[in-house]
Amino acid sequence: MCNSIKYPLSVFFCGILLLSFVGDANDERTPSKFCESHSELAKSAMRARQSGAEMSTLINRIDDVIAESPDDKIVKSLCESTQNYIEQAYGSPLIHYEDMRQEAVLRFGNIIYRACYRELREARQKMTPRLLVFSSFGGF
Repeated sequence: MCNSIKYPLSVFFCGILLLSFVGDANDERTPSKFCESHSELAKSAMRARQSGAEMSTLINRIDDVIAESPDDKIVKSLCESTQNYIEQAYGSPLIHYEDMRQEAVLRFGNIIYRACYRELREARQKMTPRLLVFSSFGGF
């Protein structure tokens, strides 16, 4: 499947399929690894944007991936995140200089990583007091 799509779309969609196995934020991986996966998805979206790929092609292809795995919640979640990253990437202007394109891709990935990491850190901090209360009563 991945070889039938033109580069850079092949890289983008193969990345999505590979990342469909990364799990979710509640698995045993660290928040940094989870957010790194999302950062890579975001960078792939921005690379596709900066290469001149059409947004509709990307969104339609993501819809196809969801349709191929309608019961897989992880794939659906990652695809929905990816659609969000595509939408954000296409809010950025197309850059004509390669070094500036690479900088835009890196910057976009860092923005997504930072937002993801902050959200997970805040969510875990909100959970911590409840866990401490339960542990003081002999739970957990």
